[in-house]
Amino acid sequence: MSFYTATLNLLPFREHSESFWSEFYIENVSLDDEQPIEIFDSGKYKLLVKTDKDGRIETVIYQSNLQGTFDTFKDEAIREIIKSLNRLEIAFIAPVNFLKLHNPSRKTKYENNLTIEVLNSDKSQEALPKEVRAYAVGGINVPKTLPTASLKEINDVLMISHDNVDEFIERFLRIKELSSDPVLHLVTLYSLYEYINKTKGGNLVKSFEKAKNLGSNNLEKVLRSTRNLVAHGFAGGNGTDEKKTAEILKEFLGKSDKLGRYTFDRYNESHINLINDVINESQVIIIQYLKKLIGISK
Repeated sequence: MSFYTATLNLLPFREHSESFWSEFYIENVSLDDEQPIEIFDSGKYKLLVKTDKDGRIETVIYQSNLQGTFDTFKDEAIREIIKSLNRLEIAFIAPVNFLKLHNPSRKTKYENNLTIEVLNSDKSQEALPKEVRAYAVGGINVPKTLPTASLKEINDVLMISHDNVDEFIERFLRIKELSSDPVLHLVTLYSLYEYINKTKGGNLVKSFEKAKNLGSNNLEKVLRSTRNLVAHGFAGGNGTDEKKTAEILKEFLGKSDKLGRYTFDRYNESHINLINDVINESQVIIIQYLKKLIGISK
């Protein structure tokens, strides 16, 4: 049997300006001897990191105290490294970095390169072109605060043991890569909400029911109604449950059609605004919930 050491190079993940790893740094690290810094020791394995002069992580090193085959070690190493990096990202990321705005009035990348001539009936050109309506993804303008953590804070986060927390975190981080479309963003977020509630050790219902930042209804009801609207293309109707859904949506979307239903339109500003509000409120609560599971209360 042999012992192995696994090293993950994080520099390729720092190439993009919005990457968490291009911003996150460890506070007060000593780089005098240029030796790896131990951030966690489980008793079975250790995690060490090498950083640049600013304390930003360049490489992650996994060292196991157990003998085993190459394939077994490789699987264990990548699993524990990814799990640990995921925890650090959730623990110390600024929540606003996850919030995406979908705007029906902004031009897409195709439309930004499109020239439109608008002519009068006599074929003379109008003074101003008519507005082209679509949706695009934008950010929220807030003061930039770089995420930091001490070695003790990092160790405390990696030490926590909780059923399913790493699965919750991994699923949430995947949403960041899927949030370029408002419908996909909301439906995926709702799926995670359901998954956490139906899994042992997870419970978000009370947090969502206590949130009353969306009109007169709690967030759980608004999230469910909005998800039904975007997932099915319509919501409401004559049934008891459908009427309740319509009443919730009425507060945000105005009057329904003659059948008591709302038909989703991704180019309707009130529809997109509702999606934005639901996504933003839901993500903040989920992030706070995940942080608490790994011992972060701030």
